[in-house]
Amino acid sequence: MGLRSWGGVILLVSCAGLLLVGPPLAADSKAWNAEYLQSDSDWPQVYPNDVNERGKITGFWQGADGIHAIVWSDPDSAPAELDALEGDTNNWAADVNGRGTVCGTSGGGWPLSRAVIWDGKNLIHDRQPADWGYSDLWSLNESDEGAGSVWDDPASGWPFWACYWSAKGEAVVLDDGGCLSTWAISINKNGRIAGQSYPDVAEPPFVRACYWDRTSGDLVDVHDAVESAAGEDLYYTLAYEVTDDDEVVGFAYTLADFRMIAWVYSDDEGVTILDDGATGTAFAWQSAGKWVIGGIGGDPGFNGTPVAAVWERGTKKGTTTWTLHPITSLADTEMIAVGVNKEGNLVGAAQAADGTVRAWYAKRAGK
Repeated sequence: MGLRSWGGVILLVSCAGLLLVGPPLAADSKAWNAEYLQSDSDWPQVYPNDVNERGKITGFWQGADGIHAIVWSDPDSAPAELDALEGDTNNWAADVNGRGTVCGTSGGGWPLSRAVIWDGKNLIHDRQPADWGYSDLWSLNESDEGAGSVWDDPASGWPFWACYWSAKGEAVVLDDGGCLSTWAISINKNGRIAGQSYPDVAEPPFVRACYWDRTSGDLVDVHDAVESAAGEDLYYTLAYEVTDDDEVVGFAYTLADFRMIAWVYSDDEGVTILDDGATGTAFAWQSAGKWVIGGIGGDPGFNGTPVAAVWERGTKKGTTTWTLHPITSLADTEMIAVGVNKEGNLVGAAQAADGTVRAWYAKRAGK
């Protein structure tokens, strides 16, 4: 779900000593058949970020001259480049809500970025808070409220602070819980925001998954709950999505061997660790309630041998179950899933042996 997932915070932690095992043992899913989205032959790396219920897809292409925001109006359309703010050389499109509003950044490349939105007609609007030097906008709910971060240091982008944007573009920095830094990445229809905190500690865990309660405004830590469910010490926990049912989805890194563990948190059921398909590693990226998506067997930066994955919610004797569906329908590539809408349709990225990355779309069978 975004730029740092490809070229920043996540790749910095996912490449350092990560233990990755072989391909999954589970069978390929027949419920989703991935097909490549249209692209430009001059774009060497094309990544999607999100898909809404109307089929509008956000993403970016990356080349020698930087990163450029793109949208597909539907899965059958050619991608269109989005405008950057005047004078900017880079931009990036993150989330798209049901109204077709897109959020992201415009600037000179992170950390020299400013929060922006593109309306339903793809016209750009500045959302940079006046009191801060830089910002990014990661998520929008159906009311055009947003979540992201703000910071002042143009060199490192540190520390950054989790921030809420009203539909009118007013930005409010969220409770920091006494931490060195905080980061917000997802907001739901209820105004609950998910992200992570960076505590002032000398030993792990250095990053802790959390959410912000809309009523109290307090930062609520979920790291300890994930660690308890995992049954082992964790190096990081990262929250990447909060659903409209207030569930939080993310993944963790184990302290002993830096494996990734995918998890789902709910207020009622606590934390569930998701099946990794006997690969030893899994990451959960986004959720639409019934489906959680991500990958197994590798990491979001295509380290290891990642296979796109969908975990489908069910019930058995009144108990919630999660069934793993690996997706390997694009031959000779490594695949990850990064976005899912409420219909269960997916977007993701596939990397070929030569390093070329292409965006794909998979419609759920029967829909």
